[in-house]
Amino acid sequence: MLPEGAVRPYPYYEPSDVPCLEDGPDKELKLARGAIRDTTAFLKRFPRTKGRLRRVAKLIEGIESASALELLSTVYWVATDHPSSTDEEIIAYTYAWGPNKREFTGQQIKQTLKALRDKGWLEPVST
Repeated sequence: MLPEGAVRPYPYYEPSDVPCLEDGPDKELKLARGAIRDTTAFLKRFPRTKGRLRRVAKLIEGIESASALELLSTVYWVATDHPSSTDEEIIAYTYAWGPNKREFTGQQIKQTLKALRDKGWLEPVST
């Protein structure tokens, strides 16, 4: 349920609409053939981008499933789109995004918010 007066600003796709979503949520992520070679060549031309990717790599270190990566990216997106929202409102916005987001528990969303704040990706909660 969305907070009163809010609208769902995000597209929602059924898994059957997007072939990559048909994979199981625990499927191991693998690099495409040639990805390292192509990426290395690209990043030589864009050193600032390389620094940004290092920061992302530190953030996602240890994430081994598509579901965990989806949780992290979803919570980050919602929190940055609604920066003054409480944790409970962010949970509501996450669930309003689409029915598949309900696979994440409120506790998982709160833990992800805390991790994003602790690692400097989101502003700390003001007290």
